[in-house]
Amino acid sequence: MSKFCKFFILFLVICAFSVTGIAYAGVDVKYVYVAGTPIGISVNADGLIIDGLSDVITDDGRVSPFGETDVTSGDIIISIDGKAIRRRDDIIRALNESGDEIEIEIKRKEKILNYKIRPAVESLNKEKRLGIIVKEDVSGIGTLTFVSENKRFVALGHAIYDGKVDYRELQDGNIYKSSILGVNIGKRGAPGELKGIFSAAETNILGTIDSNTSFGIYGNYVGETNRFKRYEICSKSDVQTGRAQILCTIEGDVPKFYDVEIVKATAQSAEAEKGLIVRVTDNTLIGKTGGIVQGMSGSPIIQNGKLIGALTHVFINDPLRGYGVYADFLINK
Repeated sequence: MSKFCKFFILFLVICAFSVTGIAYAGVDVKYVYVAGTPIGISVNADGLIIDGLSDVITDDGRVSPFGETDVTSGDIIISIDGKAIRRRDDIIRALNESGDEIEIEIKRKEKILNYKIRPAVESLNKEKRLGIIVKEDVSGIGTLTFVSENKRFVALGHAIYDGKVDYRELQDGNIYKSSILGVNIGKRGAPGELKGIFSAAETNILGTIDSNTSFGIYGNYVGETNRFKRYEICSKSDVQTGRAQILCTIEGDVPKFYDVEIVKATAQSAEAEKGLIVRVTDNTLIGKTGGIVQGMSGSPIIQNGKLIGALTHVFINDPLRGYGVYADFLINK
């Protein structure tokens, strides 16, 4: 092969790399459909999440079936007597079919623990009880950041968790249509919050969650994208300090643009959160929310007509300021 042919092939390879976008879910992505719309979020564990312990009132007085164990809030019930536990009804069914003692399997982070427990019989209705408060999911309101052309969505900008369960235990769930009803205005030392509502009805599902990461939640989008505008992804190396806008929804379900300033754009060589520091400058947004509030996490940040990142956290002592994550890192997950 001649030197010219080798050079020409190499030139074609370089050009091929230069025109492709950023790798995302096995597909090269250069453009995405930016949302900024509110979503209801519900993520599940591998079983039922223990939210607390309580006494059972029996004919012999108060009894705490787990009182002599180290079982605590955040533990996850996987099975009872070998029967998988996913819903509250599963516990009732398993107890009705059990004897005086049960074997309960619990997951705590990376450990699987087994306990033998004697359920207590409640004096009022004579039914077996474990003396635990459980929940089937962790839910809340957030912002949909974008949807790729192959219908993969990114939302929230950070992991969803409840402070008790490790977020890595919460990997499956759904996102739903949502609407913002009002705002608790943010103040120094007291972060504000968007007050939203959503119904977990099957007809309201917008997507299925398959990954809950430190950069946000990811999954397959089943809703329509025709209301979203297509934007090019901006490389983190091209992000500048100065004027920008965020796209978010603070009432109803229609997003609007609000002015912000990129105060700092950290040169991050490895994927990490909080690469951007953002300050709200829009008087309309400040008047209605006090700045950045909970529920705005995931709001897209636009600069020079390109998507540069998403909001992630608010400064506790300065609601006008918050952190953002680069779009490069969101698209690479």
